[in-house]
Amino acid sequence: MGTTIVAGLVTITPDLVLGYETSTDSQNIEHTPLGTTGATPRRPSYTLIGDTLRAGTIRLCFEIESDARAARSALTQALPFTLTSDELDDLGMTFIRDGAMTLALDDETFNAWTLDVDYREVSA
Repeated sequence: MGTTIVAGLVTITPDLVLGYETSTDSQNIEHTPLGTTGATPRRPSYTLIGDTLRAGTIRLCFEIESDARAARSALTQALPFTLTSDELDDLGMTFIRDGAMTLALDDETFNAWTLDVDYREVSA
């Protein structure tokens, strides 16, 4: 099966996933009290909230230029995309595009196309 990205009636099947970068951000909030009590400053309190969902970049590889261009075109849609992979356990998610998307001819082989997609995971 490999890796697939589905949105509506469109299915994108890259030949390879060459890269996957992901990060999350803490949403914890520090509350700093005003003033002091005597000679001892007041200690801050915290609201603990879970991290954000994942965000990062996926690098997809296509052997055929027209497949890479079709994937780029499909990923411009204002839709959530569902990514599944039987090759990389951590890759499965529903995401939206968030940032740049770059299509490039592989400068080592000149036989493959890479598509870098900035993403933000969303709740399914």
